[in-house]
Amino acid sequence: MNQDISVVIPAYFNSSDFKLAFSSVLSQSKCAKEIIVIDSSKDDLIQNYVNNFSDDHKTEIIYFRSKERLFPGAARNLGASLAKYCWIAFLDSKTIPTSDWLKSTLDKALSCNADLVFGKTKYEARTTFQFFVLASTYGYNPIITLPGTLISRQKFLLTEGFNEIIRSGEDIEWRASASAVCLSTHLDDKFALSYASLPKNLYKASKKFFTYQMHSALVDVQINAKSIFLALFLILVTLIVPRWNSLLPGWNTHPLYIPDITKIYILSITFIIMLLLILNRSFLVLAWSSPISRAFRLVVFIIALTVALRWNHVVAGFVESSSLYIPHVTKIFLLLISMSALYFRGIYFPLKHSLMPKDIFPFQWIAIGIVGIFLDIIKAPGYIMGAIWKILKI
Repeated sequence: MNQDISVVIPAYFNSSDFKLAFSSVLSQSKCAKEIIVIDSSKDDLIQNYVNNFSDDHKTEIIYFRSKERLFPGAARNLGASLAKYCWIAFLDSKTIPTSDWLKSTLDKALSCNADLVFGKTKYEARTTFQFFVLASTYGYNPIITLPGTLISRQKFLLTEGFNEIIRSGEDIEWRASASAVCLSTHLDDKFALSYASLPKNLYKASKKFFTYQMHSALVDVQINAKSIFLALFLILVTLIVPRWNSLLPGWNTHPLYIPDITKIYILSITFIIMLLLILNRSFLVLAWSSPISRAFRLVVFIIALTVALRWNHVVAGFVESSSLYIPHVTKIFLLLISMSALYFRGIYFPLKHSLMPKDIFPFQWIAIGIVGIFLDIIKAPGYIMGAIWKILKI
């Protein structure tokens, strides 16, 4: 089988990271036949670097300068359309491959008779804040990524290509399409790339995760618009139900008045969730990132918060001597939620993703947990905004 490889690298500013990635490709133990750079930068730093680069490996370099900003999907599609050789390898300007990336990935494809080998990237932290982000999100375990992926050019042309109108999430969408057309896919056993460009402050981290979630929602809506509609409907109903009767003029005499509506709704949602768990005990695990699963988790939180806010009024009748009366119940509820989230983000998640106890104790887990919770809070409105934006465009 032909073993010639074309490497596609989208670039958008970040010339220092690009130089590392570009030079790493040229120093591979197996040389690429061509490197295709799709540059959307407004400055000339990357162009000057590529044009002046001394190529000792006789690798053909194709440089394309886009006059308009290309999102990663559009840049990869363009690069793949220019590729001439049997295999296409994808890289990002911020992902640095090991010296044997191309050789080991191609060897894996040939030995397994695979049309597609997905890449694996290990995230690294250079600053204290980057470590907090790493510990609360990616962890030390290598993650399956599009950068580092090798695919037969013939098979890539059979896919629908990458989504060109979204800024992030297009790789996950394409992964499903590529797996469907490839006769055999494989996952490399070890990570071949490293990524050390995590956000260096809270503002940049917030912007990155908000944007990622917003564009991920665009992908989810395209894949399954019905589940997004249902998820938003569940959330909206959960917000309205506890206030339904109080919104009606002359509420207890109004024809739309529903006695005990909150109790009925809470029991109904609880019954549905229990039924789903009984019918499929892995429901919440398998669909953890699905729109419906996210909606159910938010619904459960809203219901729990509603119960906590109304507990003393409804259950204890605001009678402090009642055995069911709980002083400061709302504060206690919010404190328990906060402590649980802090534990999950600051201790459980990092340890599960291969961080050592010495990395998070005695006090680092607090900062890790706070950063993780904050990013989770930031992601929620981003996802909702993206879903609504896409639905309005349908």
